[in-house]
Parts: sequence; C-alpha cells; structure tokens
Amino acid sequence: VYGSRETAIIGIPYEAAQSLLGVVLSLFLCFKCGLIERFEKLQER
Repeated sequence: VYGSRETAIIGIPYEAAQSLLGVVLSLFLCFKCGLIERFEKLQER
C-alpha cells in the first residue's frame, strides 16, 4: 500500500520492469535450460 498517489505513480516503471524481467527469465528457463522437457516427463508418469 502506498502512502500517496504520487508514490504509487513513481513506482509504476519499476513494477513494469520487474514483470518484464520475470517474463524474460521464465522463457529463458523453459526453453534454454530444458524445463519444458522435464515438465513433459513428469506429466507422462
């Protein structure tokens, strides 16, 4: 919870950057590190 509206508006770019970084890292883990194959093997069991 933010103290004021201005504080919330100042934080928006940082929150957007954090979510973008999360998307990029999750795609990297899934495709480059082979997590998709591991998930598929777990589903076959």
